[in-house]
Amino acid sequence: FEQVVQVCRELGIPNRLLYEQWSTLSGGEQQRIIEALGMSFRPSVVLLDEPTASLDPVSMLQLENFMLARRKELIIFWITHDEEQGKRLKPDQVLDFNAN
Repeated sequence: FEQVVQVCRELGIPNRLLYEQWSTLSGGEQQRIIEALGMSFRPSVVLLDEPTASLDPVSMLQLENFMLARRKELIIFWITHDEEQGKRLKPDQVLDFNAN
C-alpha cells in the first residue's frame, strides 16, 4: 500500500481519494488511481492506450512528466491521438498509423 501512496503523491493524487467509495469518484479520478496502482508494481514495460483521455490538463501533464521521468527504466508504448501530446513526449520512435 505504501508504494501506491507514493506513486499517488508523485502523480498529485490526494490521499483522501484512496479512502473514498469508488462509485463517488469521477472517471478521471478513477483512471488516475488505476494508473498509480499499475505503476506501483514497478513494471518494466507499460502499454498506455489514451491514458490521459479523461484527465484535466493538470493531471494530464502530471502523468506525462511522471512517465517521462521513468523513460530510462521503462519501455513505454503510449498510444495517443493528440499530436501536441506526441510532441511533448518526445518519443524515441513514432509509429504513425494514419487512416488516410
